[in-house]
Amino acid sequence: NGVILLTDFGLARVLGSAVDEDSEDCFGTPAYMCPEQIMRQVTDQRSDIYSLGASLYHMMTCEFLFLTDTIAELIRAHLDEAFPYKRAENSGLPPGWIHLLEKMTRKKPEERYQTYVELREALDNVDRLAPVQINTTDDTSVLDNPDRLPIPTQAGSRENIHGLLGDRYASWSQTGLEDGISRSKDEVMDKISKPGMQVNELVPALRELNQDDVLEMSDLASAVAMIPEVDEFISALARSEFVSCSTVIETRRQAIRQVSLELSRKILLTHMMIKEFSKKEKEFSWQPYWQYCIATGVIAHFIHKMLMSEYLPGKGNIETKSKRTITGALRRHSLNKADIILFSAALTHGIGKLILAEIAAYPYYSVLSKAIENQDLLSNEEQKVFSCDHHEAGEKWLQVHRFDSQMRQAATNYNSLETYDGIVPGLVAVASHVVRIYGIGYGGDPVIQTRDIWNTPVWENLAAQCKTIELTPDYMEQELIPLVGTIPTYQY
Repeated sequence: NGVILLTDFGLARVLGSAVDEDSEDCFGTPAYMCPEQIMRQVTDQRSDIYSLGASLYHMMTCEFLFLTDTIAELIRAHLDEAFPYKRAENSGLPPGWIHLLEKMTRKKPEERYQTYVELREALDNVDRLAPVQINTTDDTSVLDNPDRLPIPTQAGSRENIHGLLGDRYASWSQTGLEDGISRSKDEVMDKISKPGMQVNELVPALRELNQDDVLEMSDLASAVAMIPEVDEFISALARSEFVSCSTVIETRRQAIRQVSLELSRKILLTHMMIKEFSKKEKEFSWQPYWQYCIATGVIAHFIHKMLMSEYLPGKGNIETKSKRTITGALRRHSLNKADIILFSAALTHGIGKLILAEIAAYPYYSVLSKAIENQDLLSNEEQKVFSCDHHEAGEKWLQVHRFDSQMRQAATNYNSLETYDGIVPGLVAVASHVVRIYGIGYGGDPVIQTRDIWNTPVWENLAAQCKTIELTPDYMEQELIPLVGTIPTYQY
């Protein structure tokens, strides 16, 4: 019933026998015992922190920290076995929680949190803790061994599809899922082609986003100051380690400059677009979706700046003097052109979800729920009801409204990292995978097809665009990925 009960049955005596208070025997519940307790060494609050970590792991995953057949094997696991990173990920734990639980249950007391003050501070910042690095060579197909995505900690429950279900429609989660009601692909495409859909209200703002126009600093700062949510988000983004590890940000103008004028302008316009679109009553509350899209846009923007040699993870914005060659000029022209539509492509790469949800709201709730329940790709469940998926619906909508071909390609191919179709689709695909792996907002799929982003054809083609630094898989994992957790969550 949604109520957590904390109970303690105690371990006062061994069942059927008295306890000798002077005995050197070790007493404790094996599933949660720390190594020093097992070894009958001195224990302190760090020992309790270990046991609390093992208890939290059990509560959050429904599995013991170590899975063994016998008590003897369980005791040995506490002493020798490594923290179960992969099981923790597959259970849906977000990266920050994996980081926290792993540190709580380290073998050596001096490597754990030393006090409850430290632990409390870590809990207060659990969404910002760096991801745990996992070395794996498992390349099993997602359909054979689904790699479950973490459940975002602020996004609600599986029943309300992680916060997407609007408050007035919460009762849907208490009813049976809809079966047998389908829409033909022709019906879906015909609906998209005709005027009257609410999602069409996004078109003017998206066109404005695609204009190569940067406001003057004074005008932009004044506009940002008038909208507290945007002001707070840009300020937090500028101060994040992802954007500026060492730069001191004291004023609004400094924050805008650190984030960049063009990205700040796009964030401002995007917020105004979302607020206007969200005024009307809808079955779905799309805030988790917009959080995912904006995070994708931010990450794509800064990876793009890496390709242009204008940004380095951990160092922020940098200035370089590029050689004035014809080849270099053409490369930079191509990259600069991509920057104009990149953020819009990130915002619209999953627009087909909004379209299908508007065409058939309750059936689409069923689709989302079944994808979660079956741990299946969202597109597979969409095909069963609509005879098409959100990729096709999004591409069709972007085509009807005559958006750039690279935006259409991003909507079609963002789930794959195997085919390189250009800078914009490639950056959106890479960034969206990073966001989904990290559990920022809600992107739709409860599973992803690969976590090995940096060893894919798409990234290899993108990395080749950068001529000043070798963007190797190790470099991206070690320099970029640990900073992703510092990106603030967008709210409206």
